[in-house]
Amino acid sequence: ETNLKMFDGTTYIEEQHPINIPKQDNQLQCYHCYSYENLVSCLTSERIENVNTNIWWCSVVKTNLNKINMIIGGEVDCM
Repeated sequence: ETNLKMFDGTTYIEEQHPINIPKQDNQLQCYHCYSYENLVSCLTSERIENVNTNIWWCSVVKTNLNKINMIIGGEVDCM
């Protein structure tokens, strides 16, 4: 489902995805991915932290295309 909203000359577009609760095997695979991202993004062994799967990062960018203002946001897999 996609929602569009105009506010103060800016069009906001939102995609909605149904929430699917992953099966137990899938949860373990997701945890392994989070652990791998955590490990490879550490600069030193002292910076390795416990994995918290409840922390998500996103990036929001304001730009324009042919005089159409856009604000784009998306998940960042690894910081």
